[in-house]
Amino acid sequence: MLVWNGQDTVLSSLWNEYIPPSPDALPPLLAEQMAEDFFWLKKACWNCIRACTDTRPKPPPGTACRIRAAFNRNTSYREAYLLISRLVGQVRCGHTYANFFNQNQLIQHAVFRQADKLPFLFRILDRRIFIAENASEHEAIPVGAEIKRVNDIPVSEIWDSLLPLVKADGNNDGKRLADLQVFGVEGFEAFDVYFPLLFPPGMGHTAWRSSFRKAASSDA
Repeated sequence: MLVWNGQDTVLSSLWNEYIPPSPDALPPLLAEQMAEDFFWLKKACWNCIRACTDTRPKPPPGTACRIRAAFNRNTSYREAYLLISRLVGQVRCGHTYANFFNQNQLIQHAVFRQADKLPFLFRILDRRIFIAENASEHEAIPVGAEIKRVNDIPVSEIWDSLLPLVKADGNNDGKRLADLQVFGVEGFEAFDVYFPLLFPPGMGHTAWRSSFRKAASSDA
């Protein structure tokens, strides 16, 4: 049994068996809770930024106020994880992020283990996405093809949105892009975590539409 905001919720009647609830069934995190989290996280992050050398870029003026406004409301667990990642990303440190592997089972299920992943593994070359392996049952996804858009979102826009969330030192976007590749070998990968939070399939569906260019240069 877990307790959220004073409400008892029974997750399982079987001893030592965890049955995760649906994310939609979870009560929101209250604005008061989010505001307190923001206060301490912002203090820790901005202290880290001040302690860094002058060569590390500082957040643009007003960044904290813009992020603070988003914390000032009731928030789902998925939204809260994204907000915290935005705030921590301002430190621009290769060791500082909302660690996927340190989250408890509730957060891992509600945020990471949803049916919202792209059905292929890919590599990134010169900021372009190339399919390395088809992880779906559909043969129409050709290995070696270049992905141009996902749900009508250009790849360049995807990178512009994802890079501020990914851990790396300073302006090392090459490291960030390398970490956004999907190899299918770890429990959680950065792209699989952040992309569905920023660009969910929507309307309760898990389908994705991708436009790609085949290796033979013909468009599909």
